[in-house]
Amino acid sequence: MGSIYCAAPVDVPADVAWDYLDRFTRAEVLPFSSSAAGRRDGEYRVITMPGGQEIRERIVTVDPARRRTSYTIAGLNGAEHHHAEMRVDVDSNGTVTLVWVTDYLPHEVAEQRAAGYAALFAELVAAVNAHKLPDRDRQRLGLEELLEPRLAHLPADAGLLEPAEGHVGTEPGAAVDADGAGPDPARDREGTVAVAAEHRARQAVDRVVGDPHRVVVAVVRDDHQHRPEDLLLGDLAVRATLVSSVGR
Repeated sequence: MGSIYCAAPVDVPADVAWDYLDRFTRAEVLPFSSSAAGRRDGEYRVITMPGGQEIRERIVTVDPARRRTSYTIAGLNGAEHHHAEMRVDVDSNGTVTLVWVTDYLPHEVAEQRAAGYAALFAELVAAVNAHKLPDRDRQRLGLEELLEPRLAHLPADAGLLEPAEGHVGTEPGAAVDADGAGPDPARDREGTVAVAAEHRARQAVDRVVGDPHRVVVAVVRDDHQHRPEDLLLGDLAVRATLVSSVGR
């Protein structure tokens, strides 16, 4: 199988780039100069060429969470198999990259069509960079940012453990191991059978209690927010969900 891989960084945020791909898959925008018109017909995106020929792209996957869509075109360029994917990637440095991968069988078709796809991809990148969200979508995304919960500036002060007020007495029939104060002479280990005896109170430990087994939870925004003031409106957030489909 031959693959045509096109990738380039874009100058817009990832949500804006994905919004364009979403509209592209619904035939709401036409970035390619070789396309005269477009429409959606059920699960197909139908593109009309300048000569009147129609290309029917069957949408296979639309994944807004991963900003990814895939589609297939039966018999495109005389190929036995065609499958394509468009997606928006974001690396650890925040760089937004537009990716378009197309697979062909036989692989010779990919070799023959590579130059044409490079020209089409350049048009796609230019269209994405020029794209702007509609006012309604920009307002929704701005509201999400304003309501995003923030981390506490300072952690709570660690304190000493103190015994609870009250009286600790004998509980009849309590099964505990007795261990009074004083030197212990050498003797055999105590057995595993519980001994009914007094349950004594323990001395408070004069040290900071650590957290050696911290659990790191990925993708949970409200992590580390456990102070009393964070109990109110901790999860209040308005999110913009961009749903879609794709093509070409």
